[in-house]
Order: sequence, then structure tokens, then C-alpha cells
Amino acid sequence: MTSSLAAQKKSGGPFEAGRDAFEALFESASEAVVVSDDTGCIIRVNPEMERLFGYTSDELRGQPVEMLVPERFRQAHLGYRQHYYQDPRRRAMNTGLELCGRHKDGREFLIDVMLCPLEQGQRKWVLSLIHDLSEHGIGGGLRYHLAALVNSSGDAIIGKTLDGVITTWNESAQRLFGYSAREAIGKSMSMLLPPGRKAEEVEILRRLKSGGSIRAYDTVLRRKDGRDVDVSVTISPIFDPMGNIIGASHVARDITERKRAEEALRVSGIRYRCLFETAEDGILILDFATAQVIDVNQFLIDLLGYSHAELVGKKLWEIGPVKDISASRSAFADLQTKGVAHYENLPLQTKDGQRIEVEFVSNVYELDDERVIKCNIRDITERKQMESALAISRAQAFSSARLSALGMMAGGIAHEINNPLGIIHAFASNLLEMAESGTVPLSELQHAGTRIKQTANRISKIVLSLRQIARDGSADPFQRTSVGEIVEHALELCKERFREHSVRLDTSLVDTRLHVLCREVQIAQVLLNLLQNAFDAVTELTADRWVQLQVTCHEQSVIFAVMDSGPGVPPELRARVMEPFFTTKPIGKGTGLGLSLSKAIVEDHGGELKLCETQNHTCFSFSLPLSKEPENAAEGRLNPGC
Repeated sequence: MTSSLAAQKKSGGPFEAGRDAFEALFESASEAVVVSDDTGCIIRVNPEMERLFGYTSDELRGQPVEMLVPERFRQAHLGYRQHYYQDPRRRAMNTGLELCGRHKDGREFLIDVMLCPLEQGQRKWVLSLIHDLSEHGIGGGLRYHLAALVNSSGDAIIGKTLDGVITTWNESAQRLFGYSAREAIGKSMSMLLPPGRKAEEVEILRRLKSGGSIRAYDTVLRRKDGRDVDVSVTISPIFDPMGNIIGASHVARDITERKRAEEALRVSGIRYRCLFETAEDGILILDFATAQVIDVNQFLIDLLGYSHAELVGKKLWEIGPVKDISASRSAFADLQTKGVAHYENLPLQTKDGQRIEVEFVSNVYELDDERVIKCNIRDITERKQMESALAISRAQAFSSARLSALGMMAGGIAHEINNPLGIIHAFASNLLEMAESGTVPLSELQHAGTRIKQTANRISKIVLSLRQIARDGSADPFQRTSVGEIVEHALELCKERFREHSVRLDTSLVDTRLHVLCREVQIAQVLLNLLQNAFDAVTELTADRWVQLQVTCHEQSVIFAVMDSGPGVPPELRARVMEPFFTTKPIGKGTGLGLSLSKAIVEDHGGELKLCETQNHTCFSFSLPLSKEPENAAEGRLNPGC
């Protein structure tokens, strides 16, 4: 109804006749009709309006029209009403999106609203025709649910006119952009565009007017607080029942997290590429299914002498350097199953024929959602050369330490032999004197001969022990050995030295019946080294000087322990005493290799050399596996020892 009431009023009779016709039409209309003023207050409603909403005319008169919609839509309706007065013309209120009405009893139902402006002089009204869509049955219900779905969607859904004016604004739009529906409806979409993107909206509106859709694209929109937000936007035209384009639906999805993930992935990719290209190891990337080389880094190209093109695209077993190593598909299948492969001391051949030793490690991992195999190839040629040189150096150091130990032992051995030689010399001199006098009593001759023989046997044992301990026993087999023999060989070379310096050597806690599985020469060397260290620790003392050797059985092990009455090892040095070339002895008295080599020998026997403090006395101990006698050899023995 766009006719001017003011014009009819000036003409007198026709105005009155038109008024009567309007009244009759208003009262009998099958659609609900409400007239409101420019402030949104209800002036008049027809009977169908009373029936549809459940209110009487008196209850509605003077009330804001927003009372006729659910509370959650009232702010949006208010914003739209304010926007309508900027361009009052006959049009649908909802721009293609359904609206909800609210009955007096609280029921909600789907409606369509058509707005018509009315004027009389300076006064302005809006006549609203409201159509109940619930009468359309299932279709109307679906449209109602669709409207609810739009409002509860996790994406921001914005309706706008072809001029870019916002007409609808769902709750997700409010959460995403910070504007309430009241603040947004009636405003231009350009309020969401950051500076420099205004032309983007102009192009969108141009394409919409021509009937086109805007497929999903990524862009940046601006929030109320001034912060920009990354969104994915899809824009579709909205048509009225006649097929005319009346607006557009603007769906925006927050992709901030996706953008962060993409940026993190991009940075990660850059870092990976930097690490890949600058790695000090050769790297091959293989296809998990085919073993085809996908990528290869510059280090491996330089190491092997092949170009990138000569390696990429070939199967692993087709590459010259590894043709003899990974020649079978079954080996690759095993790698696919286990997910990891590790080769030590792998010989490879470069393009120019040079052989190098490498460490080859392969493992399966995910790259861009696809399974690939990464092969790390490390050139260990120099490391192997250093290990070989180190092994030679250690052997030389061991030999040097053994000779040094024998050299330091020489003074003690001199005492061990000189004293028996003195005895032999004394008895021989007595016999010569008696022979010169012409009388050699038989008893004296027998006594002197017996002592000379015993002393010669003593010297023979010392020489035998020296020969036994002085040789290299590292190649000897492990065999069952008597603890008594090990202890005897060690003591033969040092006990006279202890006696000469008045150092008490206590061996009362040595169980000579025990047997161990060992290399006898090496264990005797370790025991002698510990006894000599103990002697050096107490020899300068003025108080009681003693060294105690214990050999006992504990469960399935034999424990060798050497304890002394010396001042002990300072706490700050205990962690270092077994390091190579570290010694607490004065210069010239030690190489610093004795304990470190003894430690290596004991560990080679499956034991551990330990330093501990027992009753404020230093004690070095080590254990060896107990070797039991065969059952038939132990029969009848009452005290087997352990």
C-alpha cells in the first residue's frame, strides 16, 4: 500500500471513501497486519494479528514491535528496523532468511514479513504484513529449523543486501568479530575490511549482481577491537520466490589455528631443509613402498661423487655405492617391517672407486602425511683410523705400564733375591773356611747343603713368578685357576720387600681353596699392582704400617680385597684415581696407568674394580666368577671352602 494518505486527505470525499475501504480491508485481511510508528511502537493491529500472536489489541498498542520476536533476535531486529528507515520502501524484511515470531504463551513459529512505508504529512508509519509459515506443514518446519541452524552455526553467517548493507548477523558472527547484532545490522560490510581491502568488497558485489557465487577463499577481516582475523569466506546470492537476486549470504570461518599450523609447518619445512642441506651426514630419502630415492642432500653427493640426477629416481639397490650391500628386496622388506635398520662398519664405494667405511642408519617416519624412509650415512673412515691408532696406543701404553711396573718391581725383587743369595754366600764361605782348615764336620756339611738347596729353591720360585707375571697374558684362555697359586705368584715378588721395610702383610683371610675362572697371569698382575700401591701408601708412615689381603667367597663370586693403613685417597680425587695417566704418587714413582689398566682387565673378566673406605682405611676390591669343582672331585671333602 504505497498510496499517499496525505494526498487523499486534501481531496476531501475520496480521502474519506479510501479510508473506509482501508478500514474494511485492514480488519478483514487474512494476513496479520501491524502498524508501527517511526520509533517502533505498535499503533494498531488487525484481528488476524491478535489470533496469530495471542495478544489483544489493547495489550499490543504502545508496545515495541520487538516484543513479537524471541528475545535472542530482538537486538538484531532493532538494528534492522533502524536500517530500514534509512531507505523505507516496500520489501521483505528478512532478505531471504527466515524470521521467528513469539506467541504470548512463549511458542515460537516461523514467519515472513513484508514491510510497506506509510506517510501523512510529517508523520511516518510502517505497515507490516506477517505471514505464518508454520501453516505450510513440513516445509515450514524445515525452514524454521534451518533458521535455528543458521543462528547456532559455528561459522559466522551474515546476510547483506546487494549494496553491501548487513541485514542478518548470527551469534557466531558476534563471537568472531566482536560486534553485536544491533551494532552490525544496518552497517556496511566494509566495516569488517582492513585498510587496503575496500576494493575487494566492490568486486564481490559486482559479481553477485551478475548472479555469480564466490567460492571459498582465504582473506583477512577486522574485528571490533582492531585486530585482524584470518577467515575462509564463501559468498552465495540469495533469491526471492520470483528468482530475483535480493542479497547475499556471507559465511566466514575462523582459520586462525589453521594459518598458525601452516606457518609452523612452513617454518618447520624451512628448518628441515636447512638441516637437510647443511647436515654433516649424508641423507637419503626413500619412498616407503618402492625404495625409490626421493631426495638426497649435498653432503652425500659430495661424499660419493654422484650427481643429484644420478641418485634421485633410482631404487636403493640400483645405486652403485650400495649395490653390494642392499642388493636384495627381502632386506628392504625387512626394513619396511621393522621400521629401522642399522649397519656398522659398512664399506661403500665412491664413484671414482675409493672405498670408505660408513655407519648406515635407516628409519621410517611421516613426511607430508606419507611414509618415507630416511637413511643417515655417516663417514666413519677417520673415526676407524683413530680407533685403530688408539688401540695401538693403548697396547703400547699397557706394555709400557707393564714394563714400568716391572722396573719399579726390580728394587723389590733385588731384596727378594739378595737375601737368599746372602744366605747361600754365608754357608758357602763357612764350608770353604772349614775345608781350608782341613776339617769339615759331616753334620755341618749336611746342614749347610740343606740350607743352600732350600735357598736356591726359594730363588727359583721368585724367578718363576717373575717370568709368569712379566709376560703378556691377554691372549691366554679363561680357565679354572687356584686362588692360592695367584696369591703365591704375587707374594713371591713383594713379600721380602714388605719384610725389609717392616710393613706387616696380613694374608690370614685368604681362602686358598677357592678357584676362579680367569686369565691367571692378568689377575696376578692386577693383584701385584694393588699390593704395590698399598705398600707405597704406608711405607712413609711412622705409625703402625700394615697391608691386609683378603680373598673370600660371596654367593657365586670370589672377592679380592687389598686394604692398607695409609692416609687414604682424598675425597676430591676418588672419582679420578682410575683415569688413565692420573696418579697421586710423586713424579718418577708411577705412570698413572696401573689402576686404569687393572680396571680394564677386571672389566674384561666381567667384574668391577672398586675403591671404598672401610673403617677409615683405603680398600681396593674386585670380584671374579667362582669356579666350582666337578662333583666327583669334591666327594669326601668336609670343608670345600664355599
